[in-house]
Amino acid sequence: MKNLSVLFVLVLPAFLNAQSYIKVENSEYLGFKEESVPAFKVEVDHIARKEFMDHWAKFLGKKGAVNVLRTDDKILIEKVVLKDITSSPLNIYMHFEDMEAGTRMYVAFEDTVTGFIKPDDPKYGVALSRLIKDRSNVVFLDAKENHLSDEEKELKNLEGDLEDIIDDQDKINKKIIGKNRDIEKIKNDIDINKSVLEEVRSELATQRSNLNAMAATTPEEVRKGAEKELKKQEKKSDNLTKSIDKGTAEIYDIQAEIRDLNYELEKLKQDEKFALTRVMEQREIIMQIKNQMYDVEK
Repeated sequence: MKNLSVLFVLVLPAFLNAQSYIKVENSEYLGFKEESVPAFKVEVDHIARKEFMDHWAKFLGKKGAVNVLRTDDKILIEKVVLKDITSSPLNIYMHFEDMEAGTRMYVAFEDTVTGFIKPDDPKYGVALSRLIKDRSNVVFLDAKENHLSDEEKELKNLEGDLEDIIDDQDKINKKIIGKNRDIEKIKNDIDINKSVLEEVRSELATQRSNLNAMAATTPEEVRKGAEKELKKQEKKSDNLTKSIDKGTAEIYDIQAEIRDLNYELEKLKQDEKFALTRVMEQREIIMQIKNQMYDVEK
């Protein structure tokens, strides 16, 4: 087949262009035969070429064609009978090409007896135009139904991702609350230990003073008892000091963990914004598809 070129275009009746997404026009086309032949030019927005071809091939294949030839951009169907239009077998020539946001198709119908049918043919032209328009509507809606299903699945996945991010934030917030409670408990224990430590140190000072003030005639067992009690209080003081230091160190470590959790939380908040944006954009895509389907169905 030769390279294709449009020779001229005549607009068909207004009903053929009722939907903005699907346009059908009267045209002549060079590429199916050695000379230009009468053809219909069809432009469909938002449908990929392969998808458009697949639907048309499936539809016409059910009409009992004798032979179907398909290439990357053409479909040739021999001797198919479109009973609602004519009882004569037809050869159907179709060429598909990409548009910026859709597909363009040129289709010519050849009566095996009388030759190519002109789009403005008084007997078959309007019927063929309606067939193309109606079938293109069905193709559009079928494709959009598939698109809608895929996009709704994607939306469900995105909403799931957003929910996971929110759940992770909730878990981190609960961890932070728990760790702040741990800090408060440790602080209370430190305050108690500091209070007890003051009493112990005061008692130690008294015991040291008493021990130093003992007369030389004080019995040895009394002096040793006082020294033993002094060492006991010193050990208690050391233990309290170590406990206070340990608690202070634990607070420092927990505060570091909280800082890490807050950093993670801030990151999740940014992730949430991004995920929410994707969800909203996906909902907009779904709404656009539904609007497109509504415009074609109405």
